[in-house]
Amino acid sequence: MKPRNDADVERFYLELHGALNVLRARGRSVELKSAYTLQVIILKMTGYLRQKWAQKVFDLRPREATLEDLDFWLEQIILVNRLVEPVEVNGREAENAARRPSRIQSNCSRRRLNVTTVGIDWLTLDYCVSCGIMEYVCELVPSLRGCAKLTVDGYFFVKDKCRGEKYYWCCESRKSLYCNARAVTRVVDGRHILMSSLEHNHLPKPSGKGVLKAVVEVKEQARNTRDLPCQIIQSCTTSAHSSVSAQLPSADALRQTIHRIRRGQRPSEPRTLAEVDVSSILENTSGCGRLLIKDAVIPEGRLLLFITAYSVEKLANASFWLMDGTS
Repeated sequence: MKPRNDADVERFYLELHGALNVLRARGRSVELKSAYTLQVIILKMTGYLRQKWAQKVFDLRPREATLEDLDFWLEQIILVNRLVEPVEVNGREAENAARRPSRIQSNCSRRRLNVTTVGIDWLTLDYCVSCGIMEYVCELVPSLRGCAKLTVDGYFFVKDKCRGEKYYWCCESRKSLYCNARAVTRVVDGRHILMSSLEHNHLPKPSGKGVLKAVVEVKEQARNTRDLPCQIIQSCTTSAHSSVSAQLPSADALRQTIHRIRRGQRPSEPRTLAEVDVSSILENTSGCGRLLIKDAVIPEGRLLLFITAYSVEKLANASFWLMDGTS
């Protein structure tokens, strides 16, 4: 199979589909589920398709992939590739388009195989009226540090620089894995349209976007709710996809994250009485009664007296008091 060749991919699919029909007719269910036969067929595909197939296998977990899954996946590729194929234009139309600066032209003239899966939420194709082709709409996902990451085919990019409507991105594994992949997007109506993207030297993370969203959701609930850590963790893990929940940090790590966020929201511990700041909320009880009766500065330091009128009445009517003093 030649790389980036639509005809070879379609021929490969038709041969595989015909062979599978013969196996089905003869009742060869063992060969249809053979992992060895599947591996032999995968080795005949291009590196680009093998990489995409690896993402599909990851999404199928925990179920093992079979030849029928590969056949259905290739069928989707062929159908989608026919739908999003660029519109051919004649020489006069191309010349007129070049004279119009408002039209956006692609920098790459080589035809590429469009690989996608219908119904997947991480891929959005948009039709460009100006040039008559389908455009790849990228998604921005929040990072663990609060910044935005660009996701393309399961890979993540961080922003390098911005010039006008163009954004330049570099792979998040640039330092850890020495990956030099880069991407360029342009902003149209608040959406990032992919203009170009280089190949990576590592495998993608198909579930990485879901993992980031789940961890960010844990942090948001830790900031905005008073739920127990176990309730927050259970809520986020049960609502996530099975492939995402398997890649989430451990429950202990998420619990420590929740405690760290809530510690950061608390006021700093005062070292002296002079640093104690009693807010208006703490001065009164839940029934709008006075709680802070006395706040006075004395030679020995500061005197804070917290008591309610109801407690004073009970003390006045008590036959004896029990007191404890600490130094």
